[in-house]
Amino acid sequence: MAELAEGIPELARALSVDETASKFRALSLLVYFFSSIRHTDAELALISKATRSRATWPTDVRDGLHRILSTRIGPQVCSECLSLGAMMMSWFGPTWAVPHGDTEGKHAELLLQVVRIEVTMLLEDDIKPEDPNAPRKALDDTQQYTVLSCFEIVERSIEYLSLDSDDAWERLQAQPLARLLDIVRDVVAIAMRFIAREKVRRNTRPMRCHVS
Repeated sequence: MAELAEGIPELARALSVDETASKFRALSLLVYFFSSIRHTDAELALISKATRSRATWPTDVRDGLHRILSTRIGPQVCSECLSLGAMMMSWFGPTWAVPHGDTEGKHAELLLQVVRIEVTMLLEDDIKPEDPNAPRKALDDTQQYTVLSCFEIVERSIEYLSLDSDDAWERLQAQPLARLLDIVRDVVAIAMRFIAREKVRRNTRPMRCHVS
């Protein structure tokens, strides 16, 4: 574990500055590493110790994700970006996405914009207006993972905007803060509509008759 953790700064740096396909390899390795460990104080301390030579690596990850999400990417890369963003917010708190000095909340807003796009596309885009409760195409493993990452990011954002609202109001300008709130409300509304449709669909599912 310690040996793997020592490679984090180098991977984070590659994610941030590499202009070749190597940055996508770094992205995949970072996702693999963080998804394979438990979120405990002991392991966080181990990572902190192993990466103390370059303590700014979380900033490199944030900047790297921003660069990648600002370009046209495929579903797999997008899913990995959201997964890593969610894990970073889980490990380091939601302020990882809203660093000091970022009064416009550009990192958090981009991340949440992608979240809104993905959740809309995966949970609502194929709904038929004439029959909104009709069965939908099942999500594949990557899509399910994407949705879970999106909800993790939204949960951490709500935590920041509500429990740490004083910090949010002090760090962010009024308009960027309002945009973040709007995006979070949109995603929550999409999730609630999805849950309501699933409830109706399950309640109206034909009963099976068993003949003995």
